[in-house]
Order: sequence, then structure tokens, then C-alpha cells
Amino acid sequence: MQPPGGYGLELPPGTSGFEPSSPRPPLHQLASTALALAILGFFGCLCCVGYLLSAGAVVAGIFAIFAIDRQPDQYRGKGVAIAGIVLGVLGPIFWLALMFFLGSFHFFYRTPVLHDGGLWVRSKSASLEAEQRASVRD
Repeated sequence: MQPPGGYGLELPPGTSGFEPSSPRPPLHQLASTALALAILGFFGCLCCVGYLLSAGAVVAGIFAIFAIDRQPDQYRGKGVAIAGIVLGVLGPIFWLALMFFLGSFHFFYRTPVLHDGGLWVRSKSASLEAEQRASVRD
């Protein structure tokens, strides 16, 4: 006995009801290159080579987006290219902001030292030298 109508679709014997999907197009090589350069550039910004890698990530990401837009049925990876561009731009900005913060922190928290009758702000090594010179003069 079959259930009453409306509870499903009867399929012909030997079929599952699922059509095989078409294969996905490959990820564009420039998109993955942009993301890899951006990641390497983000962590490489401590030395000067990271800024060059980040710039390369932005350029590769832009070219990848143009190539994917020209042939959307052959390539995918627009989101990966955009991620490479964003990380390639934000990486150096983050490291420059961090260096600025650490530099200003060091500037504002130096040790004040009396030197030649006036108050100068110097680092600890300079303050020790100034104290040694002052003790020699006395």
C-alpha cells in the first residue's frame, strides 16, 4: 500500500534524483598569488622586503580581478583576490602604526636629565653619561 499523494515524488527505478554538478572552474593563479604575497608581506613588514611583497599583492590582486571578470566561466577566486588586496594594503598600515606607537611611547617615557644647567630629555644611557660628566666636573 502506498502513502496518500503529496508525500514525495516518485522517481523512475535506478535514479537518485540528483544530477551530477558541473565541475567548478579552477582558482585563478594570480588570485592565490596575491593572497600568498599579502600574507608574506604582512609578516615581512618588520623588514623592508614586506612592503614590496604587499605592493606586489595589491598589483597581482587587481590583475586577477580583471582576468576573472573577463572570463568568469573559466576562473574563480575573486574573493581571494580581494582578500589579497585588502591584506596587502592593511599590513603595512598596521606595522607603520605599530612602529609609530612604539616610537612615541619611547619618546614620551625617556628619563629627564639635568645637562648644562637646563632640563633635557635623554635616554638612560645618555643620562648616565651626563651624570658621569657632571661628577667629573665637580
